[in-house]
Amino acid sequence: MIRRPPRSTPKPSSAASDVYKRQILPYSMGALLFTFLTTSQLAILYSIIHTIVVGYLFKGNFELAIFSFITSLAAIYGIKYYQSKKKASFFKTGLFVITPVNLFIITSLGLIGEKFALTDLFFGELLMSFLGAIFASIFATSLFPLFEYVYGIVTDVKLLELCNLDLPIFRQMALEAPGTYHHSLMVASLAEEAANALRLNPLLIRTAALYHDIGKLKRPEYYIENQTANPNIHRELTPRMSALIIINHVKEGVELANKLKLPSKIKEIIQQHHGTSLMRYFYYKAKETYGSKVEKTEEEVYRYPGPKPQSKEAVLIMLADSVEAASRSLKSPTPENFKKVVKNIFDNYLADGQFDESDITLKELMLVASSFVQTLSRAHHPRVEYPGFEFEKINSSKKKIKK
Repeated sequence: MIRRPPRSTPKPSSAASDVYKRQILPYSMGALLFTFLTTSQLAILYSIIHTIVVGYLFKGNFELAIFSFITSLAAIYGIKYYQSKKKASFFKTGLFVITPVNLFIITSLGLIGEKFALTDLFFGELLMSFLGAIFASIFATSLFPLFEYVYGIVTDVKLLELCNLDLPIFRQMALEAPGTYHHSLMVASLAEEAANALRLNPLLIRTAALYHDIGKLKRPEYYIENQTANPNIHRELTPRMSALIIINHVKEGVELANKLKLPSKIKEIIQQHHGTSLMRYFYYKAKETYGSKVEKTEEEVYRYPGPKPQSKEAVLIMLADSVEAASRSLKSPTPENFKKVVKNIFDNYLADGQFDESDITLKELMLVASSFVQTLSRAHHPRVEYPGFEFEKINSSKKKIKK
């Protein structure tokens, strides 16, 4: 009787074994970082180059190159899917996207080639897929701040951290300069809506708006929105001295931004949000006070040092800052009056050449103007009268009694 030799368990080939043993390497780390720090297009380009390099380094291992490419694509998809803009997206992507994709790739390659034993397929691939994905997430999270700092990239994660109103700088502003604080919140709302209309980064615009007037923290009592105890403080100063104090809030804002280690993009907007515009109130006050002694050449004394806005983002903050401040002076806050305010301010800055060094177009300015009017109209919406209350009559009667 002829006995058949016992069937031997197929041994994994060296190439297949290399795939799952080397799977623990964090192939998707670069794709995670590129997607988070730049764009999906650049991340895909990186993934292609990375795949070629992997194939070359591992002596043309086609299976490993395929694995590297697909796991990188999974990383790109995962970061885009978890659009929470937080560092936790790295771990969510690694655990819920990269890990199952890695396991599926290795399982498919093993089953197609019949190269793996069941134990290797189940335990080896599962362990390596999990560890490789987790290591990629950990390394990406650790290296992310370094790349962000070295290359000066402003990510949404960083902006979200800076927008937190519980930060000490905003708590200080709310206590010491409450008028400036609420002004900044309104400027942020105006500029953010306009950024959406122009398809700019609304989070960057909002962050810049919140920080644009932090220089006022040094002398908050000299700014009208914070003047409650002594509203006539500038009557004790010459127009030139008043202008100097107000102008200095830009320089002091940049200095404070350096201390806070704000991104360079935010510091640039702080420096440019007034451009080289004229402080008309104190300039005309000087002309009234000194008459012919104030020559035209002295107009430069009452202008901000600049530079003029260099970007669309800086233009938005400049316009939102002026429009918000001017809208508060209206006795009748109606959409028609808001349109007049916006038009006058826009025309004044255009005539003054404040937008000459930016790439914003007239069409975009029209979109911004329309957005501002809509936002202001919503913020100053009318309310129904309170039955049983006559606030204006009460106020007027009190005035008569005082007289």
